[in-house]
Amino acid sequence: MHMSCPSHLIFPLPGLLFALILSGCGEPSPPSNPVEEKFKDFYAAEMVEREISRLKAEDQARLEKRLDSLRIVFGFSAAETDSLLTAMRDTLPRWEAFLDDVLKRVGERERRLTPDDRPPPGDRPRPVL
Repeated sequence: MHMSCPSHLIFPLPGLLFALILSGCGEPSPPSNPVEEKFKDFYAAEMVEREISRLKAEDQARLEKRLDSLRIVFGFSAAETDSLLTAMRDTLPRWEAFLDDVLKRVGERERRLTPDDRPPPGDRPRPVL
C-alpha cells in the first residue's frame, strides 16, 4: 500500500522553509546590555517623577530628594547618569533607539501609577493655545 501526501500540503512546505531561512538571514540584533537596560528603566522612572513633580508644583528640593532615592534604588550616581547619557547621545541612531525604549517604559510606568500619584484633574495645567 502506497501512501502519499495530498499535493495541497506539499506545496506550502517549500515556501515555509524559505521564509524560515530568510527570517534568520537579517542583521543580528545586538545583545542586550544589562546596564543599559537598567539605565533605561531608571531614566523612564526619572522622567515620570519629574512630570509628577511638575504637575503637583512641588519644589525642586523635594524632587531632588526623590531623584536621589531613585539613583540609590537603581544603583546609579549622578556622575554615572551624566556619563551614560553622554554615551547614549554619542550617535543619533543610538540616541533615538534609547529614547524610543525609554518612552515605551514611561508609558508602562504611567499606567501603573496609583491615584495618589496623579494630581487631581483640576490641578492639571491647561494647554496653551
